[in-house]
Amino acid sequence: MSSYPNHWAGISGTIEAGETPLQAAQRELQEETSLAQIVESQGGLFVNVPYLSKRTQETRIIRVYPHVVLVPETTVELELRGTEHDSFKFITVQELLDMNESDCVPGLVQAFHHATHGKFDNQIPESVKQWASDEEHGASVMTRNALALLEQEDDDSMMKVRALQISILRPSMVSIVNVMQHIVANGKEASVTMESTLGKDLQDSVALGQATIRDLVSNKGGRLLKIATYSRSGTLVKILAPFVEECEIVCSQSTPGNEGELMAQQDLKNHDHLRWVPDEEMEELLANGKFDALLVGSDCILPDQMVNKVGTKRLCEIAQKEGTVVCCCADKWKIWEDVFPPPIEEDLFELVPLKLVSKLLVPGLTS
Repeated sequence: MSSYPNHWAGISGTIEAGETPLQAAQRELQEETSLAQIVESQGGLFVNVPYLSKRTQETRIIRVYPHVVLVPETTVELELRGTEHDSFKFITVQELLDMNESDCVPGLVQAFHHATHGKFDNQIPESVKQWASDEEHGASVMTRNALALLEQEDDDSMMKVRALQISILRPSMVSIVNVMQHIVANGKEASVTMESTLGKDLQDSVALGQATIRDLVSNKGGRLLKIATYSRSGTLVKILAPFVEECEIVCSQSTPGNEGELMAQQDLKNHDHLRWVPDEEMEELLANGKFDALLVGSDCILPDQMVNKVGTKRLCEIAQKEGTVVCCCADKWKIWEDVFPPPIEEDLFELVPLKLVSKLLVPGLTS
């Protein structure tokens, strides 16, 4: 490629104004090759690649958002377009892993592992892969389990490698990625103190949420406060626990997965003023103004959006239209420090504009 003559590279380019990384990847594929395939929508965790300018001799960081495109094995005809590349070849994954780094553009193999979520990285131990296969627990439990894996590493550099591996395996779980990236940057000392740090941050989030509910209760002037919730959140459970007797709490079932039903039955336990309803019924109740507040958690907080379970946006839209207070509760580890959202499992999560949220309850980032 032109930036690195005589080096092997993938299809690459600059994200243009108004584009997402996925849109840029698809455009570059069409501009540089004759392939008609669609780029896989869920990319990998970004890769920060150092770049030394030959002109200024200064090093800067290029942030790469890696994606893959699945090409059938029968594809043998490929035409290069433009001037970015002058030759190509099809190689196996193992051949890629065996390539001399000096023959490739910086970060090529690492970007491949990020884009494929570590599937082909034979340096990832089985214990980490088993951790990543957990589909039962949420971010809180999985973070503690990840920290336990890091405790097994005595060497600081190897512990950082494990932390990076953990973050690329589940890139959509922002709080885990943020914790692991913090440990990669700060080393073993950060790992040792992280569990107590997370506990303190959770307490701050819970305290802020409970203070908000107490204000809402006070404003009711003795009348029963009615709260709707969606999905399943450990933070919401702790926030709501003291209010199950004095407030009416209704959990939307939250399909697929029925997390809201599970939160009502297992986490908060059924009380006289606590129940769960099908999602369609929750929409109807909100549309009829039956609630004073809608409480939701968040898997990721962006400057003008948040990420949460599919279905959240619809409920927030209905609540806002009816003048119902919408509260989003999360801790600071859900804040995503990037201009683009993290890789999202689109069948489970969606982007929700923060303009639909009345109160963003994140300690240090409260609106």
